[in-house]
Amino acid sequence: MRAALNTRPNHSTRFRDAYADHLTYSVLFSGRRSGGRLCGFLYYPGRQPPIVDLDIHTRPEQVQQVLDVMRVCGITLTTTETELDQRRRLAELDTLRNRLADMESDQTVTPQIRDKQFEDWLGALFRLYNLAPTLNVINEGEQIDFTFWINSLFVVGEARWPKEPVDTKQIRDFFGELLERPAFVVGLIIAMGGFTEPGVNYVRKRSGERTVLWLTRENLQDQILRAEPELPEWLDTTLRERLEHP
Repeated sequence: MRAALNTRPNHSTRFRDAYADHLTYSVLFSGRRSGGRLCGFLYYPGRQPPIVDLDIHTRPEQVQQVLDVMRVCGITLTTTETELDQRRRLAELDTLRNRLADMESDQTVTPQIRDKQFEDWLGALFRLYNLAPTLNVINEGEQIDFTFWINSLFVVGEARWPKEPVDTKQIRDFFGELLERPAFVVGLIIAMGGFTEPGVNYVRKRSGERTVLWLTRENLQDQILRAEPELPEWLDTTLRERLEHP
């Protein structure tokens, strides 16, 4: 669930029922800052009274209580996007597209350096959408290129820039890493060289064990970096297609 941060001039004074059924309804958090504290209320759309009323007398630790409950329940607090926000994001996507083209055309770097550059580039893409990525996760006996959260979805990913398409062996190794994790974790393989047909068939054959999405150069260049669709929408749509059509 996603909550939006808007403004409202009128505020009531009580703090109540902070732990009501957060998982049952979508939630809107409306507020502004006054005197250094957060004002507003948390409520279910179409339902009164509010779950929580916050005003300038609300202590910061009480506000943090509400935000912690929202976070645990998978509610993301975001700002309402303005046209200026969108223009800035699209401009940053243009910058990322140019950086990717520069990496592709640079023939002087080694494959190891390009892989590291690509990993850093992906980190910038994920941060653009506030996905809070972690890059180069090291555990005993394994290395993971990236992880991130999107809404309540946890993604574990691998980024590859080989000359040849990713084949069954690499995907089988990736499944081994996923099987060490809870079943709700979604895998994402990003391969600039694409995937072989046997590799894709292997993913589909094992779809009952783990959900794995694959993303190619064409997905990046022709869709995501042109915002047609943007990354969060691409992930939502691709995940739904994979679950509906394993």
